[in-house]
Amino acid sequence: MAKSQIIRDIAQDNITIENALQRLLVISYTLDNLKLQEWIESELNGYSSISIMPDYRKQVTYMIRYSGYNGNTLVKRQPLPESYFDRELQEILKSRVIKDGVNIIEDTVKNEKEVIFNLVDFAGIISKNTGGMIQCLSLEQVISKTSFLHILSNVKTKLIQILLDLEKEFGSLDNLDIDVSGKSNEELNEVNDKITNKLYFNGKSEVL
Repeated sequence: MAKSQIIRDIAQDNITIENALQRLLVISYTLDNLKLQEWIESELNGYSSISIMPDYRKQVTYMIRYSGYNGNTLVKRQPLPESYFDRELQEILKSRVIKDGVNIIEDTVKNEKEVIFNLVDFAGIISKNTGGMIQCLSLEQVISKTSFLHILSNVKTKLIQILLDLEKEFGSLDNLDIDVSGKSNEELNEVNDKITNKLYFNGKSEVL
């Protein structure tokens, strides 16, 4: 069983993911693991367009929703088949990623906020591809709550795995510090490699 309070707190949801990441940033500082620090800071502050983004932030589920006219019938907030978009636009919709920091994601989930991307500029394409049958007054890509829960679950799991590894190598983490003086450079490199390999699914990442 884990000895460190931080691991128990994360597993039992006693602290937020944001708070857990901040504590890991402090604990792991002496490891000089730049990839780990980049991952922590990106999860805290959000990913920039040039950051390495893990797969779990790219696997976004969503629906297309519109209000307007279907023939002569006025409809509101109804799902719209993605096939009504041109293929190029479909690929853009599928490539949506979530860059926000975990504090925003946690707030989104807690308060059940809708995350929406406005697509009304493409209303003319929908009209054209449906022969004028569908006229969109509003057109939105609505990101599923499941996508945000998926991100938080992945970050939580990685946090626990990394902290368990650190506890195994360095003992209790309750002082938010680890003593690396008893490890050789080769041993520290092995610890860092093991941690880094946990950061991305299948060891893969992509530069966006």
